[in-house]
Amino acid sequence: MEENFILGGAASVFDLKSIGDSFKQMGINIKFSDCEFMKQFSRPQDKQITTWTGKAYHGEKLIPLSEYWVSQCLESNGTNCCISENALKASRDKLFFNKLMEENNFDSLKTFEDFSTAVDYVNQGNSIVVKPKGLLSGYGVQIINQCNISMLNKSFQDAANIHNRTLRLFDMKNCGAMITELLKGVEYSADVFIFKERFSIVRLAQKVVSSLNGRPCALAYKLINPCSLITDALKNWCSVLFSKNDISFVQFDFIVTDSSRIVPIDFSPRVGGGISQLMMELQNFSGINPYASAIMGHTVNVPEDKFLVQLNYLSGKDGYVENDDYKLAEGTQQIYKHKGDYVISTPSSVGSRIATVVFRGNFNEVDFGSLVIRNL
Repeated sequence: MEENFILGGAASVFDLKSIGDSFKQMGINIKFSDCEFMKQFSRPQDKQITTWTGKAYHGEKLIPLSEYWVSQCLESNGTNCCISENALKASRDKLFFNKLMEENNFDSLKTFEDFSTAVDYVNQGNSIVVKPKGLLSGYGVQIINQCNISMLNKSFQDAANIHNRTLRLFDMKNCGAMITELLKGVEYSADVFIFKERFSIVRLAQKVVSSLNGRPCALAYKLINPCSLITDALKNWCSVLFSKNDISFVQFDFIVTDSSRIVPIDFSPRVGGGISQLMMELQNFSGINPYASAIMGHTVNVPEDKFLVQLNYLSGKDGYVENDDYKLAEGTQQIYKHKGDYVISTPSSVGSRIATVVFRGNFNEVDFGSLVIRNL
């Protein structure tokens, strides 16, 4: 007997027919739904099979693909989805997430419960990160070191009191701030799919993260094939977050340190955002939809001779764009900020990007400094 589910946040993915066909083979009948304000991001063929109400229906379980739909799951206390209480709580409380990892003997971020301990840590030559406990993207995130330690209290208060239009749209509530160590290493982002204890990787990306005016920002993503150590870490984290009957996409950000520790820094039961074009290029290269493949328990292999790469262009100053003739790299270009648009130099989300370029080529030849545009 088929089960009926709503895939909430359909505009976050693409080629919905392939995704629906894969679920069908798993004994699940899928309906696609999203909010009206997301309709502009959906492809024409996907719009036709999506209901744009922003509502889950009584009696049908929900699989969330975006934070708005995670909020819908939380509103029902998890009764309208197949996601454990641990996973839902951890997605909006990073302190709880860190403690859950620590209690299960996994590497986790060092956190500071008071300012004095954090200041002592900084005075030893280290850096810390101040951020909201449960928000998405980079909202309110600030790097603190010896040069700006006087900003600690203000940064903490700012992070604890963020309220903006995006949070209202996604029905997210800020629940305070936290302070963690700033780990040194290589940052990664991964999407996986959990189907009743079966685990599969949708995609894995290595990130280039830089500090712009004290805010960490992702300048680039490179799709890579997962090694056994990373695969095992992702499986282990999922094993303590999810229960045996859970069905969910899962997004992790994590850092591999110089000493080979694999430390999770963020998590949510949805797909990662901001890389739709990169994922489309993966489908164009392989001929397989990576989300549909993961639903069936498979991971799409990515090319390793010439990598699939996404570059994010950001503004180096605040102000209105006077010249949108950007000198972008060759590839599939998408420009978001045009002449007359206001841009900021403290990036907080994908909405801060000026442009993106996706290409297949040599990652080591990219001039990452050129991705911060100062002549606007």
